[in-house]
Amino acid sequence: MRLVAMLLAACLLAGCGDDLADVKQFVQNTQDAYRPKPEPLPEVPEFTHIPYTAKVVRSPFVEPVPELIEVQVAQRKDCLTPQPDRQRHPLESFALDDITMRGTMGTDKQLYGLVQADSGSIYQIQINDYLGLFHGRVVAVTARQILIEEMVPEGDGCWAKRMNKLELISG
Repeated sequence: MRLVAMLLAACLLAGCGDDLADVKQFVQNTQDAYRPKPEPLPEVPEFTHIPYTAKVVRSPFVEPVPELIEVQVAQRKDCLTPQPDRQRHPLESFALDDITMRGTMGTDKQLYGLVQADSGSIYQIQINDYLGLFHGRVVAVTARQILIEEMVPEGDGCWAKRMNKLELISG
């Protein structure tokens, strides 16, 4: 019995020989046939250097002289500027185009405006409240509109007042 088991084991082990050369060759041929060939790279155009030759204006590659900037700011300290230390209202993070007047409420003495921001929230505002991106201050609230005095930068460190309004939109 022991001899039969050994012969059977020897036959089984002989059948596990590594004769897969033809299979390996088939797989290699198949992979070679379907492997895409890379396209050739396009020709790189030759770079031609063109020097910057403007003499009249300041070069954009050099930082501006700090003394000139400080002099310009120092010259315009007597002009209108917004209050930097006042408490901000949540409506100051929205542009006026993103705020819609939805109505009013109140008494004859005090009228409050109801506005809806682009976020969908409804806010109650009154005279001297701020809204909009340009430091807009509410100067009047009527049944049909809210008058706003904005401060827009002029570009030289000063600000200019500009009137704007939100009109009632029904619906």
